[in-house]
Amino acid sequence: MKRADKRALLLKAARDCFARYGYDKTTLEDIGKSLGLNKASLYYYFKNKDEIFVQVVLEEAELFIQSLQKEVAGIDELEQKLISYLVGRLLYYHQVLNLHQLTVDQLQAVQPRWQEVYEIVLRREEDFVQSLLEDADDAGLIDTRESLRDVATSLLAVSIALKHNAVKEHQQHMAGDFDYSEAEHKISTLVRLVCKGLRP
Repeated sequence: MKRADKRALLLKAARDCFARYGYDKTTLEDIGKSLGLNKASLYYYFKNKDEIFVQVVLEEAELFIQSLQKEVAGIDELEQKLISYLVGRLLYYHQVLNLHQLTVDQLQAVQPRWQEVYEIVLRREEDFVQSLLEDADDAGLIDTRESLRDVATSLLAVSIALKHNAVKEHQQHMAGDFDYSEAEHKISTLVRLVCKGLRP
């Protein structure tokens, strides 16, 4: 079996283990055992459990974002496209914490490695939001692609900040206790203001 195929099987097994036991209770032994491998053989593919977890979440995020982008493509109005996308990604974060039974402290423990791969996904998201703005800018209201990029990165940055604020307010609780309704409302308000400014 090729290394890439074996790695994909390991990630699938890890995804199942994280979903079943949660991040904290899942061990490398659990992951290896589900494939008939010993713990030592996992080190050939991954440095540790954190690296496996980050790769699992990254794959999930990419699949979710692709699905969300397809869903958003079927919406006609820019304002609703942006709200659906930004709120959808906010709720996905909530889902990730719930699925893997993560506390905020556990998420922060994998933060250094997470940040590295998260940047890759974020650049793709910025490209997507920018493409939505370009498609809607038939009247040429924005002077340059750089301006569109600034709007796209700003919208994502604010939505991320609102997500982090919601998490910060509930640091001692599990994700299931989080209330993102205020963040959703603020994202919707921001998008409406931005779209109003883009209209002739």
